[in-house]
Amino acid sequence: MQQPSSTSLRTLVERLPVPAAINSLDDEETVFAVNDPFMRTFGYTVADIPTVGHWALQAYPDEAYRRETFLVWDAAVAKARAETGRVEAMEFRVTCRDRSVRDVVFGAAVVDDFLVVTLIDVSDMRRATRQLAEMQASLEKMAYDLTDNIPVGTYTMVQPPDGGMASFKFMSRRFLDLCGLDAEEARSDPFKAFASVHPDDYDAWVQKNAHAFAHKLPFREECRVVVDGLVRWIVAESQPRGLPDGSTVWEGVLTDISAQKEAEQALAAAREHERLQEEAHRRELESKLRTSLTAAAAAAAAHEINQPLSRIRLQTQLTLQRHQAAALTPQQTTDYLESILEESQQLVDTIDQMKALLRNVRSEQGGVDLATVVESAILHMRPSLQEYEVPLQWSGPDTPLVMAGDDVQLQTAVVNLLRNAVEAVATLPAKKRLVAVALAAHEDDVEIIVGDSGPGLPADVIPGNLFTSSKSAGMGLGLYLVQTCAENHGGSVATGRSSLGGAEVRIVLPRRPQSSTS
Repeated sequence: MQQPSSTSLRTLVERLPVPAAINSLDDEETVFAVNDPFMRTFGYTVADIPTVGHWALQAYPDEAYRRETFLVWDAAVAKARAETGRVEAMEFRVTCRDRSVRDVVFGAAVVDDFLVVTLIDVSDMRRATRQLAEMQASLEKMAYDLTDNIPVGTYTMVQPPDGGMASFKFMSRRFLDLCGLDAEEARSDPFKAFASVHPDDYDAWVQKNAHAFAHKLPFREECRVVVDGLVRWIVAESQPRGLPDGSTVWEGVLTDISAQKEAEQALAAAREHERLQEEAHRRELESKLRTSLTAAAAAAAAHEINQPLSRIRLQTQLTLQRHQAAALTPQQTTDYLESILEESQQLVDTIDQMKALLRNVRSEQGGVDLATVVESAILHMRPSLQEYEVPLQWSGPDTPLVMAGDDVQLQTAVVNLLRNAVEAVATLPAKKRLVAVALAAHEDDVEIIVGDSGPGLPADVIPGNLFTSSKSAGMGLGLYLVQTCAENHGGSVATGRSSLGGAEVRIVLPRRPQSSTS
């Protein structure tokens, strides 16, 4: 057969920067030329491989692999001769003259009756790829071992680019144990991972997951699971993260919060127990009220103190337990601390009222300027008025209004009425908040009038009843103090509707108190 021209194909092959060879396409498949990169890479010269058959025996010493390789190669060459003129890239392992083995990407082009073949050595790249895969597998194993030594379960769910339900790609052993799952089953069908969800929680749990996947939202939800007949509470938390291929991955943790739920239930039970005890205490104190009103009031105040103290203790225990279990979000921590602070403030307020109650007994009364008493009470409440942005209207006489009385008791009574009024309007829109105080002098008596723009007093609130209050957590101490103060000065208390639209309380005091009050 005629050899390729020295000025055409030979020149081209010799100048190629990658290993290349030329062989005929007749039955003999004579190898006419190989270039220097070919000889440096594989060690073979034309004398070593005069035909493709000689190349096959040396480059593919394993008979089975040789048969497999040339079955693919010959078919590709036949197609190139008949159709495209080009053999698409394909990869084979080649044994070199020194018996080393290289990964080689083959390509070829048909030129007349010859085949120009290029052989690109990708051994280093394949080796790096294998090393990278081994390193990645090692890192994944390390991560897997690490997740199995932390007290929470970890998992990864991946949603395909076209959406739909995400599937599990990773589940730690702790995760599987918490859910009573088999890893392979859970990977094959994500709904199998929901099999342990309590029947009463199942539908809502699936809907919440589907909503998070549909909108690619962060996920944090609680539910009950049943594993081996044992019901436990778990919380699942995960954050979505987009991947370059358009899919979305949720990497999350699963935490057993059964102990916290038990603590919450215990706290609820304790509060219910306290409520029942409170009712019992109220009935007991009401029975003693007629014989020892002051003693009953002191007992009520002591009981009022015990309530927030008990709740503070239980709430603190619950917060500490959840903090130690690392199951609290920053918002939950804030909520618990604010609850404890609220209970503490109630305790402080109750103690202040108890002090005033113990002071609010019959005493020696001297001359007091009632206008100054009221103005002092307003001054005392000024910080609260400013804090809640409550305007105050004050009207009184231009001259002193002197009468016999106890200035501390009277000021305490007015302060309590002002405090109740501020609390009544504090939750209203700012433009609707208003408190009014008036001091009116008549021929036989004087009136201290406090009104507000709030919702008003319920019909069943009786000022003299220690156990009646319009506030859900109140014991009625404020109005009780007002009532006893008025009685100590020979006066009375009346309630009604203020011209501002809310409640109005009037303290009516005689200009010359009865002798029994002194």
